[in-house]
Amino acid sequence: MAVRIDETIGEVCHDACYATYEACTDACDSRICEMGCMTSYTDCFRSCPCYDFCPNGCEGCGNSICTCKSPETDNSHYIQCIHEGTHKLDDCFKTCTANSTCHETCLEDMRRESKMCPCMEDCPLGCPCEGAYDCQNYVTVMCQATSQPSAKDFSYAISTNGLLQNRRYYTSPLTTDSALPKGSQFLYKAGFSLLNGQIYVFGGVQDYQKIAIINECNIVETARKLNNAFDVEFGSLLTVPETTDKVVLCQGSSQKCESFNGVESVVIANTRNAHNSACMGLNQGQATIIAGHDSTNGTVETFELRHDQVERVEWDGNNVTSTSVINTHDAECFNPIVFETAPDQCQDFCSEDFCYDLGIAD
Repeated sequence: MAVRIDETIGEVCHDACYATYEACTDACDSRICEMGCMTSYTDCFRSCPCYDFCPNGCEGCGNSICTCKSPETDNSHYIQCIHEGTHKLDDCFKTCTANSTCHETCLEDMRRESKMCPCMEDCPLGCPCEGAYDCQNYVTVMCQATSQPSAKDFSYAISTNGLLQNRRYYTSPLTTDSALPKGSQFLYKAGFSLLNGQIYVFGGVQDYQKIAIINECNIVETARKLNNAFDVEFGSLLTVPETTDKVVLCQGSSQKCESFNGVESVVIANTRNAHNSACMGLNQGQATIIAGHDSTNGTVETFELRHDQVERVEWDGNNVTSTSVINTHDAECFNPIVFETAPDQCQDFCSEDFCYDLGIAD
């Protein structure tokens, strides 16, 4: 049965590739243009399930159309598109009086717009949907801004255009340090980095040497520990791509640094100067720390960034081409945890023991 479904999806994929090819050649005015259309068409259909690059159908196939086999469970953009459509339909119904024509118009608009969703008629291959649904990427933004739970805390997913935002829920370990006040928050002043597809959380006031991971909708403490205390308010960290990727962490308040490869943390060479509250970035593949408060290097400027906004930055590989603020918070948060996410991830998860949300009671 699965093979037949994959063959059907492969045919839909090929038909979509051919339709794009026809539209391309119709717009051509030269032989070179037509050859370009043919090349694109060939690359397109060869990537379809049951064709050259995906001979086993959707098994091991990276074509986005494979998420259209069961889009109601496998395609987060389809789910989000339908979710947005049903909300619009509900709002439309609420504006109608006792008028059946109004309700029929609302339904017709819903049917028309749903055709533009990923995996539907106007976007059969799934995202991206040219001229149809805007397949936005989503990021989760998470912060515990103080040592105690407060209204300053937040955890939400936001689309990269800033138009859609919803709460997200994660379980979090309780404090294990008896010297801290009861309820000290796990993420307060902790740093994070993405290593080999896994989000790692390092240090913070709750335990300055802890190493934790974010696993689905759970923040899980591991048995591993850092060699040095780490506090993201003063320290800086970065994932460095090498033969074996690793996270480099520097303490900031001192010259101590270490690296973590996902298995163990190793002390590495100290920096020449302490870089308190500095910025770490990649320069020709090497971790580079820039300035910081109390740095003895006076040749580099330090910029104070706004802590109460989320800003989107467009980058062309060499330069920043545009910036835009996509969300503003009621309270400041120093260095929140930010990672790419699915639009429907952890949106309705909440345990009986602990629920980390915005910190505001409903």
